[in-house]
Amino acid sequence: LPIWEPAFVLPAGIADPFGPDLGETREALGSDPELGKPVTRGGPVTLGDCQVDKVIRHSNAGGSYRGRLIVSGRDVFIKEARAHHGLYWDHSTAPDRLRREHATLLAIHDRAPGLCPEPLDYFREWEHEFLVTEFITGRSLPMWAATSNPFIQARADGAQYRDYYQRCLEILDALAESLGQLHAAGFAFIDLNPGNVVLDESGRPRLVDFEATSSLDG
Repeated sequence: LPIWEPAFVLPAGIADPFGPDLGETREALGSDPELGKPVTRGGPVTLGDCQVDKVIRHSNAGGSYRGRLIVSGRDVFIKEARAHHGLYWDHSTAPDRLRREHATLLAIHDRAPGLCPEPLDYFREWEHEFLVTEFITGRSLPMWAATSNPFIQARADGAQYRDYYQRCLEILDALAESLGQLHAAGFAFIDLNPGNVVLDESGRPRLVDFEATSSLDG
């Protein structure tokens, strides 16, 4: 599809030293030498057995993406860790923590299926590592609050305040139950904040981003 954004293009006659996959020529990209003309890029981006459909977030330590499994078409969440990035106080890097998160998800899913996003794959491509899990369709808790909170809506009535209050209690009770199940499975979530809660299509709050989750056994 045509896009209107800057893109790296090798000058004609220059070969990319890192290989033909990265060394797309001006003709292959379909670029126009005139400024402002759309550039048509090649086929879909694939990682492992996944096709990437959307970038969710970029960071220095790695990105996160929405994609789908090429064979089944199932929607998936893809989390990337870049080598030599994201050094923490405990001397762990982004790949160290992604491997740890994968192991944690496997253990939790084995003991309490549905409590965490289902881990589907883990692989390395070039020097980057990728974790693939189920994609939880829904709205983040901050997004839900922003669209549902009667305190920031004009002309809200008493019924809306009561309904919102009751729904907040239901969400908190469901989160408390999930955390109780997680503790019973032997893990502490650690990074509990609204951004790590997604209300799925049924309205059930789901915990996401288990990077900081740790074993209660130490």
